[in-house]
Amino acid sequence: EHTNGSNLIKNLLFVPQRNYTIALHCVNVLALAIGFSGNEHFSLAERKILGLSAILHDVGKTKINANILKAPKMLTDEEFKELQTHTTIGHQLINKCKFADPDIKMTALQHHERIDGSGYPNGLRRISRIAQIVGIIDCYEALTNDDRPYRNAFDPLKALTIFKDEVEAGKFSRKIFENFAYSLI
Repeated sequence: EHTNGSNLIKNLLFVPQRNYTIALHCVNVLALAIGFSGNEHFSLAERKILGLSAILHDVGKTKINANILKAPKMLTDEEFKELQTHTTIGHQLINKCKFADPDIKMTALQHHERIDGSGYPNGLRRISRIAQIVGIIDCYEALTNDDRPYRNAFDPLKALTIFKDEVEAGKFSRKIFENFAYSLI
């Protein structure tokens, strides 16, 4: 059954109550995506799709156990597998809405996929361009703005250096990475 998106909006409204870090992360990903789209001269329609994809990419985390989201330690394999389900859950939540562009729901599903097939949930090599953009921005934002129990946040230059290594390893598109790096200037 399709909805007008009100249930999705309600899920988003509860994110700051459940986990402020995730809410801030999604807003930061949105801001970086808007910067990227301006640098790339996206049309207004393309900017809207990228913006909605960016703000909704982690909506599936609204259905993940809060103890896992707030864990003050590295996750166990079992906990990490549960966390990984946020991609398919997000896809299902967005799929119930009447968004015209499929990239919005595909980004929720594919933003942790990698072009070498090493990502999740499906180990895809062919990933939507919007999902690739949001995937790079998502990782960069997490590296630069989120202290983890096992590491502190990186400064932007260190994060880009880490990313360059991942690009060289074939996990991310070199062109999208370079365009994103230029959008930060």
